[in-house]
Amino acid sequence: MLFAALAVLFSSASSPGCIDPTQNPDGEYECQHGGVCTRFETLLSSGFICDCPRGSFGRACNFCDRSFMLINDRCVSPACVLDGVSVCGGSGECLYTEDTDSWSCSCRDGFVNIAGTCVSSSCINPESPDLICSGNGSCRSLPGGETGDDYLCDCNNLHLGEYCESCNRRTSKPVTTNGVTECVSLECFTEDKELPCGGHGHCGSYPVDGKLSYTCMCGFGYSLVNKTCVASSCIFEYSNGHHVCGYDDSFKTACVESAQGEWSCRCPSDTTFMDGYGCVSSQCIENSGEPPCGGVGGCYVFQISGETKTYKCQCPHYTVGNFCKTCSPNEATNIDGVCVPNDCIYGNTSCNDHGVCHSLLVHSFCECESEFDTVDEMKHYCGIPECHDPNTKMLCSGAGACNEQTRVCVCINGFQY
Repeated sequence: MLFAALAVLFSSASSPGCIDPTQNPDGEYECQHGGVCTRFETLLSSGFICDCPRGSFGRACNFCDRSFMLINDRCVSPACVLDGVSVCGGSGECLYTEDTDSWSCSCRDGFVNIAGTCVSSSCINPESPDLICSGNGSCRSLPGGETGDDYLCDCNNLHLGEYCESCNRRTSKPVTTNGVTECVSLECFTEDKELPCGGHGHCGSYPVDGKLSYTCMCGFGYSLVNKTCVASSCIFEYSNGHHVCGYDDSFKTACVESAQGEWSCRCPSDTTFMDGYGCVSSQCIENSGEPPCGGVGGCYVFQISGETKTYKCQCPHYTVGNFCKTCSPNEATNIDGVCVPNDCIYGNTSCNDHGVCHSLLVHSFCECESEFDTVDEMKHYCGIPECHDPNTKMLCSGAGACNEQTRVCVCINGFQY
């Protein structure tokens, strides 16, 4: 470093230099970033130059090498800045080892180097010395603490213990796989399953309002239904969500795996399998060849007497009747023999003929085709956003029609776009 600086100065001997690290007279400058003002002498000239520490360069050591970070007026190797803010976690110094050409943290007493930061030994489990708080928490300083003994582990909500080494039974359950035990959130278990996610997925976390929540991440060919990853071939969509092998909860045990590894619904003897609906009782079908419950409701076990089950249709909010074929007053309108929820009606069409109407417990909404979008807050109909007047909340302000090819309003006589 010194020779490089000399070469620069030799090529421009008349340029000013430093005279003292603490002084800055007119025409001269201080050494920055830990540089030291050093006297030099050559056959042609003499003076002072900045001798820069590793990681910095420039006449005044005012630049950091590529990848080095400027922290507290020092150019620091990223190997010593794990958190991107402090050098060695604030409890050590970053030193260069010439033999290995590498940087590492030299920690003060009571602290150990863990992956580029100095951590209190009070937060290191002897059984897992390479992890902070067993990998399940963070190391926190006690108020007024100054030594390595003045720290403790803050565990995440799945763990507890001095080093966060144990499962918190109020929020998690220990699961052992291939000899390795981990604490899995209870949010990924159902009462009838011993394995998280039904054994066909893993429990993942995501932040919500600064805290972690957990959900099942299902494997290929499986989908999430009520905290369980179920074979997609056994899942059927009804107005109130997805169900396994049919509308009634008792049907979920009908999803079985064949010797070839294929999943399908093996329906109870008093039901039959119907494409698109799963296991269905004939008691839910009014006429042969018709869909169960008018194609909009769900067939469920209404009553059990001994070994005999009575099935009934559970209708969505916009239909009534034994087979969900009658439109509910003030809730739906019959369009071409089909009850369409009023929430989805635009003109005399369902979702403006550009979407599918989905119903929840008390209201319905449109899911639009790819080139269309719901143009009102309640998602009542599908239209072209360019033709929707946000002020009147009407298509072409109620004074024209939208050309779906050009996506521009064509106004009636007397009106102008």
